Amino acid sequence: MEKYQGEDIGFCIEYENDNTEIIANWSKFQEVIAFLYTDGCTILKYSSTKRDGYNELSLISLNSYFGNIKNVDSKILSPGNLMIEVKGIINSEEKYIYKNQTGVFIRRSFIKNS
Repeated sequence: MEKYQGEDIGFCIEYENDNTEIIANWSKFQEVIAFLYTDGCTILKYSSTKRDGYNELSLISLNSYFGNIKNVDSKILSPGNLMIEVKGIINSEEKYIYKNQTGVFIRRSFIKNS
């Protein structure tokens, strides 16, 4: 999917249980954190709990979180593949780490929404 700088970009984080883990879904984590970026220079931060400097992740089912990259944030992302890194936290320890492409490619836009 292609999106342009300056557009709102919604994303969903699915919990992928391969049946080898004791944890079956997101509900067992005290916090879920996601980092989204294209080139690593600008990193957008999201959290399932209230945290200074982080945008909100909303639990929409036991296996899914939803987040939204606001247009003011997407316009500062460099063009390229949108990457995501997800961390599930239990007792201050990272128990689940997922890093992958989102399937979204950010295109340069010279006309950016304000």
